[in-house]
Amino acid sequence: MDRGLSRLFQQVDAQALLMKTVISQVEALTGVVPEVNALSLEVQNLVHDLPIDCADIQARLNDPTDGAYLIRPAKSVHSTKCYCEFEPGLRNKTEGSSWTVVQRRIDGSVSFARTWDEYKNGFGDVNEEFWIGNEKLYYLTSQGEYELQIDMWDLEGEYWWAHYDVFRVDTEGVNFRLNVNGYSGNSTDALRYSNHMPFSTMDLDNDVSSTHCAKFYTAGWWYKHCHYSNLNGRYTVGVVWFNHDTDEWIQLKRSVMKIKAKRGSISNLVEVNHTL
Repeated sequence: MDRGLSRLFQQVDAQALLMKTVISQVEALTGVVPEVNALSLEVQNLVHDLPIDCADIQARLNDPTDGAYLIRPAKSVHSTKCYCEFEPGLRNKTEGSSWTVVQRRIDGSVSFARTWDEYKNGFGDVNEEFWIGNEKLYYLTSQGEYELQIDMWDLEGEYWWAHYDVFRVDTEGVNFRLNVNGYSGNSTDALRYSNHMPFSTMDLDNDVSSTHCAKFYTAGWWYKHCHYSNLNGRYTVGVVWFNHDTDEWIQLKRSVMKIKAKRGSISNLVEVNHTL
């Protein structure tokens, strides 16, 4: 019986020591909590103060260079990585333009056969091939008046372009519906056919065709019956733009879609972002 009591006392002592160790660790962690909270607040402030787009970056930097940056659109609670292009003139903040790149195809290294959620959130590498994400397009284009520039190169290296004075992507509640207007360029207005169409993907058919266009072309786009432009199509066979002048398809090797806020609205957008 003495041995049993001895073992019991040893177990109680061991448990007491364990509890003392646990209490000591909890007290140590409790002392760290204020520091963790302070660090969390600093991170939140940093995210809150991020530029809202590439034009905002240009307004903050004296000598911006093309490349990847972190932004946070005014209506978004999350930061996002994007690629900015700064045209000549921005260094003295007079002429030129600052573009937020939202899509790029260059070599077929990234598959654009993606689901609704992948197109919503974005995929790829902003320094290479990528889609910025439909939700980010909504956040960006709903914070002001944006225009769209599309740069394209066909298989022979000839350059084609299309510019739209109005570009907006609506909320997911209406399936990221497209709004474009005010075309200029040398490629003819192929994107007009998709105007006011919701976005479709292989797992969500929102077109008005009897064919599931996104599934057939293994891509996500603002399909109708089905398209006259398909910049997210299968590389080498499906990245196309229809030339209405020649009544022929332009087979594309490279494409870049980029947007910018109209001149004069940048300061207002920045002010809104910093007061949220």
